[in-house]
Amino acid sequence: MQVIAGINPKALELTVILLRQYQPKLTRITKGPEEYPLPDTDVELELDADIIPQIIASITQLGEQWLNEKPVNESDKTRDDLRQKCIHFILDEWIKIGEECRQRVKGYLN
Repeated sequence: MQVIAGINPKALELTVILLRQYQPKLTRITKGPEEYPLPDTDVELELDADIIPQIIASITQLGEQWLNEKPVNESDKTRDDLRQKCIHFILDEWIKIGEECRQRVKGYLN
């Protein structure tokens, strides 16, 4: 089932950078000549609902890999802090999208 979902543009950018294998499956819907949305405005994606749990699982797996890397020095600790913030940010966005899609599907079935 194809769904349209809004996502924070930065979360989309980070998802594409970290999970390049999903880039062809994340179709951004453009609503005009503007390349970038207004600040604090989500961009809309058209995607297959089945891909959402796969993306969440991939982000989670990447976060677990990063957590297993032990920081050796202060630079590593800073990198780890940034990684954790990044993972939490994009994971929260995709969980929100998954929940919205679940609610829509539930509404269609009732």
